[in-house]
Amino acid sequence: MFKVITGKLNGDAVVKNTNSGKQEKLSHLFFMRGKNQIVTDEIIAGDIGAVAKLQFTSTGDTLAKRLILNMIRLSFLYQLCQWQYFLKQKVMKKRFL
Repeated sequence: MFKVITGKLNGDAVVKNTNSGKQEKLSHLFFMRGKNQIVTDEIIAGDIGAVAKLQFTSTGDTLAKRLILNMIRLSFLYQLCQWQYFLKQKVMKKRFL
């Protein structure tokens, strides 16, 4: 079971598992109503759906349709911004002293 956060998810979509880095093809989307499965072609944002037969996905994994930056890149960008802020503060101190 999963929740769609933004956009919509079609039954023939290919999504990326951000934890394992592998792609998954979704084939059978459905809603759960009690123990019954209601087959659907798409699930829109805010809905909770279910999918069967995912090869590389386990509980707690995140699936995404778009490319997501690696955490290493984000870490590098964060450090770069900190360094730029540090240099800017250093220049400002020299101007006022």
